[in-house]
Amino acid sequence: MLTAQRRQLIMKALQEDEAVQVAALAERFGVSEVTIRRDLAALDGQGGLRRIRGGALLTPPNLHEPTLLEREVVNRDAKQRIGQAAAELVEDGDTIIVAGGTTTAELAKRLTRHSDLLVITPTINVAALLSGSMGVTVLITGGILVGPEQTLAGHISEQALRTLHADKLFISVNALDIEHGLTSAHPSEIGVDMAMLRAANRRIVLADHTKLGRAATCTFGAVTEIHTLITDSDAPSRLLDDLRELGIEVIVV
Repeated sequence: MLTAQRRQLIMKALQEDEAVQVAALAERFGVSEVTIRRDLAALDGQGGLRRIRGGALLTPPNLHEPTLLEREVVNRDAKQRIGQAAAELVEDGDTIIVAGGTTTAELAKRLTRHSDLLVITPTINVAALLSGSMGVTVLITGGILVGPEQTLAGHISEQALRTLHADKLFISVNALDIEHGLTSAHPSEIGVDMAMLRAANRRIVLADHTKLGRAATCTFGAVTEIHTLITDSDAPSRLLDDLRELGIEVIVV
């Protein structure tokens, strides 16, 4: 088989399954794993896939991250409903972590009337939304400002989160599916994402339907690490049923 033919078939497999493994491809085509790695490296340069350890993931155009301002207008109604449903899970006296994202920002806008609330956040825009709230104390984790989420990442932020504890975590994802779990398009931020998961008793994901049934670059947690998913009514029903079978609460708004 010619190299070009093999690479066409690799892309076809990737488009069908959304992920491929080096070992499986080597066995399928009767070539070495080194050859398959060269194929993936060449295809990566053309776009359409993203290499990971042991294989590659499909990267559809809608998983490339636009700016925060551009994303605010995408699925705005759904994000507002999700933010409102998340706010209804917050009680006065709670200590919560609010991660970055346009959907978590909708939650933050709805927390200003709470009292005796401590909000921990590694995100500048969330902190700014809550800065004038008399009943809300905001704790910013510190760190290096990165990415369109205006997230504070790196060792300082991760270390701060390791010393903190929260009743609830509200976190967004770039993508979520059963196999790859919770995934992010920003490798520099996954250490903070992991630290937030460890710091909270109850872990709640806020994600509209465009984030579900997909995988982004980096996995930072399994779906079984979360307790609740809040999403909109256009979410794929089969995936929601699978999550419920795993014992995850699913709230559809």
